[in-house]
Amino acid sequence: MAAGWRGSGISDAATLIRPWAAERLPAGAPRRTPRYGGVRMLHPGSGTLAAIHGAERAAAVPGITALRLRCRPGDVLAPRWSTGQDVGQIHARGPERAAVVAVLEAAQAALRLEIHPI
Repeated sequence: MAAGWRGSGISDAATLIRPWAAERLPAGAPRRTPRYGGVRMLHPGSGTLAAIHGAERAAAVPGITALRLRCRPGDVLAPRWSTGQDVGQIHARGPERAAVVAVLEAAQAALRLEIHPI
């Protein structure tokens, strides 16, 4: 179950739908602090992945909530032709949009996928 359900007895979906249905939240329902999230898709280019550098450093950037790589050294990475061909993602949260963008950029700068041409 989502956090909203456990904390207030109101599901997250209901919380989102009520304003559009012109319903008000019950008195005393907790208000959430606005937060932002972002995902950076990783598309390093085609070739053979020789090494992954800085993954731990990238994951340790404050605000990063997840670093997921779907590749490992030795994998042959195909050219990117369309969506869904990323080799991983970096996820972040922060108090405002600009902070999330900065965190994602810092994490991506710390991560280097060494690729050798085929």
